[in-house]
Amino acid sequence: MIRAVKVDSDVGSLLQELSRDLRSSGLSRVARIPAPRVGERYRDVLASLYRTSGNALATIWLEMDDGTRKVYSFYMRVDLEAGSGVGNLLDAPASVSGHLIEIRGGDAVLREYSPLEFRSASEMFPRIEEMAELYRLSEDRILSERALEDYYGWLRAEDAR
Repeated sequence: MIRAVKVDSDVGSLLQELSRDLRSSGLSRVARIPAPRVGERYRDVLASLYRTSGNALATIWLEMDDGTRKVYSFYMRVDLEAGSGVGNLLDAPASVSGHLIEIRGGDAVLREYSPLEFRSASEMFPRIEEMAELYRLSEDRILSERALEDYYGWLRAEDAR
């Protein structure tokens, strides 16, 4: 069963929670869409999507050691009023809406946050960069831990004989 909850704070609070989760030692798996290709930066992928379409969606999946799964979704969109215009969408006002789905066992809670407004879309990209860097560090840590477990796993197997 999925239960929906309206949270009395904006997407900035959701970003803080994502930051805490990405720093957590209990984080065991991560995934995100869109996924950058080798040599691409996540910020650049989202900026390109936004610059060409006026919107972008970022979704991050996390799994914790206790089996809890969290799905963070952020929708960025241009916030131009009818009759106004700009030379570049990154100079236009923007808003970011977001929600978190947290799954524990068979229960899920969808937490909806109030949008976060920006005077200029370019103001939101430093936050994206920060989250992308935290994601990269978390992914590297998880991969290193798994590689070490695999590498040294044969020692435990030898001890069991």
